Amino acid sequence: MEFDSERNNQALYSPLVVGRNGRLLLGVCTTLFLIAVTGAIAARVVRNYQDPGKFQDAHQGYCDFHNGVYYPSQALGEGVSPYGQKYALNYPVERSIPAFAPAVLMLHWPLTLVDLRTAEVLYYGLMVLMLLLISWMSLRAAAWSRAWWLVAGVAGVLGASRAGYGTLFTGYFTFELVIGTLLAVFAGHRTFSGGIGFALASIKPTSGIPLAIMMLARGQWRAVANGSAIIVVASLMAIGWLLMNDGSNSFIEQFQAAQQEHRTDPNELPVNTWTRVDILAVVAKWTDWRPDDFQHLLGMLPLIALPFLAVWLAEGRKRLSDRSPEQAGPTSAVVLLAVLSTLYHHHYDLVILVPIVLAAWGGTCGWNRFPVSRWFVGFLCLLPIINYATSNFVLGKLSLPIFWVQIFTSINGVMLGLALATTTGMLLLRSRSGDSG
Repeated sequence: MEFDSERNNQALYSPLVVGRNGRLLLGVCTTLFLIAVTGAIAARVVRNYQDPGKFQDAHQGYCDFHNGVYYPSQALGEGVSPYGQKYALNYPVERSIPAFAPAVLMLHWPLTLVDLRTAEVLYYGLMVLMLLLISWMSLRAAAWSRAWWLVAGVAGVLGASRAGYGTLFTGYFTFELVIGTLLAVFAGHRTFSGGIGFALASIKPTSGIPLAIMMLARGQWRAVANGSAIIVVASLMAIGWLLMNDGSNSFIEQFQAAQQEHRTDPNELPVNTWTRVDILAVVAKWTDWRPDDFQHLLGMLPLIALPFLAVWLAEGRKRLSDRSPEQAGPTSAVVLLAVLSTLYHHHYDLVILVPIVLAAWGGTCGWNRFPVSRWFVGFLCLLPIINYATSNFVLGKLSLPIFWVQIFTSINGVMLGLALATTTGMLLLRSRSGDSG
């Protein structure tokens, strides 16, 4: 087994250590902190609210909710393809949506049964609940106590982080992807829940593709198969409905035109972006390379090959009943870091690294065997999550020369690459020594 009984006997903070009054005080303090953080972000959304329509640099509050959640799903219900120009011209959005799996439209469609303002409030409340769920899942995976004060405390810190704030402020569906990824990675031999998680994570192909590769390396092929079936069936249902209304030729042509528009957007180019955290984006930034979709996928292969081998040697050769990928140990760290580092990802996706930080710094889930590396890996994972220095707001205030802007916007990707290299090396050395646990 990769992990033993540490889940039960090495929880860092048990509520039994703190007296009843202490737990109550901690619960009140962390709950108030969480309310303060989420309330302050909600207030900023209102102050900087972006009216549905064209993108405005000065007002970005809930822009992604309008452009990526509410109106695309409303268009689906009305039989209009949100991938096409007809949608971009007739709905109050910046442009058509990128190549998200059509299943995401069905997932968010219930929000369109109410008016926009009501849906905005509902979705913000759902995001706060999802933030608490991510906190609970992270503590569980890291073998920490799931006492309420810890759940609220981690959720509050995460909400205040660069990664968490970016999602709460813009209304993007990042937390749904994070929950799906964590559920898939930490499902263990439970193929049904792993499949549900993989399906949820795969609504964004740049998350689903590397996740599928790393889950296969771990031997979770049944979960990948189940999740693929779910996402394909749901997407075909959505596409079928759109084809009934738009026609196949129109749908395909509009889809292709919309993706071309996204590829030519200057802000989507790695050389210009300040939010990308994958290794390929760092390379492209410094070489002035403008990779297309195929080149992104091709560039992923050499980056993910060694992590794939390391995970397969550690977990993939075991029988299903012998695998124990349910905790945030070094193997899980390689999986999550490979997902983030090897294909197109942004800073808000870094939320999935929270269980790795908790386990590494807490010395649980097998990390106690790496007394030096665990602190190094924990730091490399934590800093990108909280790093506001790479935000457009800070960079704009500093007015730095382009060279230093490139340095600042490359830090996150470099640190994640180092973390991936370190954890991959740890797994390979352990496998070479014959220690599978």
